[in-house]
Amino acid sequence: MAQVAQSKELKDTYDAILKLYDCAEDIISAIEAVGGKEMESALNIAEPVIEQLESTAEILTEAFIIYGETGKPMDNHSKNRAESSIRKLYIALGIFCESIGETFLGLKASISELAGDIRGQIIALQAKAKRKFGERADRLFTIMLWIGDYMKKLAHQLEKAGTGLSASLAIPGIMQLQPVTITGRNNSFSQTQEQQIRSWSL
Repeated sequence: MAQVAQSKELKDTYDAILKLYDCAEDIISAIEAVGGKEMESALNIAEPVIEQLESTAEILTEAFIIYGETGKPMDNHSKNRAESSIRKLYIALGIFCESIGETFLGLKASISELAGDIRGQIIALQAKAKRKFGERADRLFTIMLWIGDYMKKLAHQLEKAGTGLSASLAIPGIMQLQPVTITGRNNSFSQTQEQQIRSWSL
């Protein structure tokens, strides 16, 4: 019975990693839904996030398959590579904030200003974009929020599964777990909140 439970946990974790691949198409379709003269620029701005999503998913998938086959935690090289790929995704989200705010809304902010509160900046940009574009822009920012929150939960799931990955090293700073959902997406992780309210940080 314990072996069946472990197999299910491994499968759920593997499926959770694979969900990252879906986000690339979600981001593109969300930008296309906004449309307008800013669409091409917005697609270019989102490209680093999309590329890093795919890279992170590939690195985590590869490491997790090896872990599933051998039962041994990642070696130091694989562990550092996996943790670094997650951190790079948060950096990509921060750069996205800096650039999309200027493209969509004419707002200028340096990455140093955004570094302490990427999640808060996405929420602020979402509200401003909604006033300018209506509901068309809402989904793009919801996806970006979902990615950040999901990576927090995924890192903890990978740590709990015994892969050797350290969530505290993978996630930049202490974050609050937020219940973010995207239509049509089932999240395999529980939507819980930590008591302290902290933002994403670099």
